[in-house]
Amino acid sequence: MIGVDIGGSHISSVRVLDVTKGELSGQYITTHIDISSYGQEEVLDLWAENIQKTIDNAANFDGTIAIAIPGLFNYPQGIVLSHLNAKYKPIEGMNLKVELSKHIRKCERIYFDNDAACCGLGEYYYGLHPHHDKMMAITLGSGIGSSFISKGEVITDNNIVPEGGEVYQLPYKEKKTDDYFSSRWFVRRAKGYHHNIGSVKELVNKSNEFIRESLFTEFRVNLIEFLSPVAKKFGATAIIIGGNISKAWPYFGPHITSIFNRIDIEVRPTTIGEQAICLGAARSLHNYMTHEDTYLSR
Repeated sequence: MIGVDIGGSHISSVRVLDVTKGELSGQYITTHIDISSYGQEEVLDLWAENIQKTIDNAANFDGTIAIAIPGLFNYPQGIVLSHLNAKYKPIEGMNLKVELSKHIRKCERIYFDNDAACCGLGEYYYGLHPHHDKMMAITLGSGIGSSFISKGEVITDNNIVPEGGEVYQLPYKEKKTDDYFSSRWFVRRAKGYHHNIGSVKELVNKSNEFIRESLFTEFRVNLIEFLSPVAKKFGATAIIIGGNISKAWPYFGPHITSIFNRIDIEVRPTTIGEQAICLGAARSLHNYMTHEDTYLSR
C-alpha cells in the first residue's frame, strides 16, 4: 500500500510495508506545489508523478493507494468540493478517484480520508498516545483541520464534537475559525505591521523579533481561547498539533502546553511528524476494511 499526504502546497508519498506495525519502506517523496498556481492537468500530472515514483521504487505494490486530503471533500466518491478559501479552486468538482487512476500505472484502488483524521489516527496508533482514550488532533497550515479520536475511532457524529468533527467552520470572533488559524492569518496580520511575508516560514526566518513575537503571541492566545471549550466538551486528555505551522512550535507551543497542563490536557506537537498522516491514511483504510459496517456509517 502507498500512503499519501496531499496539502495545499505539497504532496508526500511513501510505501507502507506493514500497517498494523506502522512499518514504512523506502524514503518519503515530497513535491512542493502551490495548487492555486496550476491548471487541472498540471496538478494531476505532478501528483501522479510523485505517487508513481514511490510505486516504482517499491519492491512490490498491491495496487492500493490511501490518500489523506483536506476537506471540503466527498471522501467516498473522491470529489473535490468548494473550499472556503479557494485553495483547491483549479480542481474543484474533479473526481480525483477517477482521474488519478488514469494517470497512475498499476493503480487498482484509491481510498480517501480527511488529513486531520489521518493525523489523529497515525498519532493514536503509532505515536505516543494510545494510552489516551480521547485525543484531539489539530492540523494548522493553509487552514485548520481537526479530528476527535475515541479509543482508536474517529468521532464525527456525536453531540460532543462539532458537526462532522470539523472545527474550521465554527464561528470565532467576527469570522470563521479557518480565518484565524491558518497561514493566511499570519500573512494578513503581518500587513498590519507594514510587513510583507508569504508564509509562516518567512515570518520565522526573515522577520524581526518584535513582529514575530507579536504575531505568535496573538496567535497562541486565540488558539487557547478557541481550543479550551472544544477540548473540554469532548473530554480530551491530549491534543496533538500537526501541519506546517507546527514546525514553528517553539514560538507558540510551549506556552499553550503550560496553560493546558493546568486543566490536565496534554498538548504537544506531532510525535512522528510527516509519518502520522501517511500512516493514518493507511490505518483508516485498514480499519475500514476490517470494520466495514462501522465505517460505512460515517
